[in-house]
Amino acid sequence: MKIGVFGGTFDPVHIGHTTLALECRHELELDKVLFVPANISPFKIDHIPVSPADRLNMLRLAIGHDPRFGICTLELDRGGVSYTVETLRELAKEYGKGSQLFFLAGADSAEGFDEWKDAGEIMKLATFVALSRPGSNLTRRPKENYRVVEMPLLKISSTMIRRRVRDGRPIECFIAPLVADYIHEEGLYLEEG
Repeated sequence: MKIGVFGGTFDPVHIGHTTLALECRHELELDKVLFVPANISPFKIDHIPVSPADRLNMLRLAIGHDPRFGICTLELDRGGVSYTVETLRELAKEYGKGSQLFFLAGADSAEGFDEWKDAGEIMKLATFVALSRPGSNLTRRPKENYRVVEMPLLKISSTMIRRRVRDGRPIECFIAPLVADYIHEEGLYLEEG
């Protein structure tokens, strides 16, 4: 089984995330893509996302019962700062030797990969997939366990969506309608945070 592991804060999840997951699933012939919401990103310690429960609810609404996707709550369950290497260790045990893991990382994350905790072990546990976009400069290209997948240019970010909510601007064209409804009903992102 070939499993994509897509980590992020997903604060909130948007169509850019699901588009990237679908592109990778097709390009790499993955059986499933697991969305792995971080409890606290080691690179975003100054950003406090909405509650884990809210982010998990939004993910469930965004991907529904789509059999191509799954949600892995290891990092939320573990608490504290989330490290990819710890998650990949657990997933490797869970799925066993007959499976291949592919860790999906955006261009910005891929460019800073050398700063990740136990980067060398990550490369042993999974194929690292750098999601390239026009204008990205992916200079780190090891010979083994590293792939670059070209992504369509989508100018969408969770930061932009949070800002639009605070400004009272529409968000429905950037996220799944059920997620937009959830954000409005729960009053998420109305304050700077």
